[in-house]
Amino acid sequence: MIVSSALVVDDEPFIKDCVSFLLSFKYSNCKVLTASDGREALSLYKEDIDLIISDVSMPLLNGFEMAEEVLKIKSEQKIIIMSSDYRNNKEAQSLGLKFIAKPFDSEALIEIINEI
Repeated sequence: MIVSSALVVDDEPFIKDCVSFLLSFKYSNCKVLTASDGREALSLYKEDIDLIISDVSMPLLNGFEMAEEVLKIKSEQKIIIMSSDYRNNKEAQSLGLKFIAKPFDSEALIEIINEI
């Protein structure tokens, strides 16, 4: 998948910054927006965003709630859910989302992006 725009959502600044850096490095022309919670992500969301990578556990609006709202706007939106709780994989799949377990390395994330 070619990623020209992405939205990274995580309330942990280190993870948000690392994922943003990886996307900017791997996809040199990628415009990366960041948000610290699901509500902020929805306020930044535009239909031309290629990919959303989001944590699950966040204040105000969790990753699944945010994803459900985005999918109402653009049903084919590509979304990867990140979580340290592997049980979230089942809910991610039920919503048609990709899942990656934290912690993960850059190669694992790029592999999932390429599967989309």
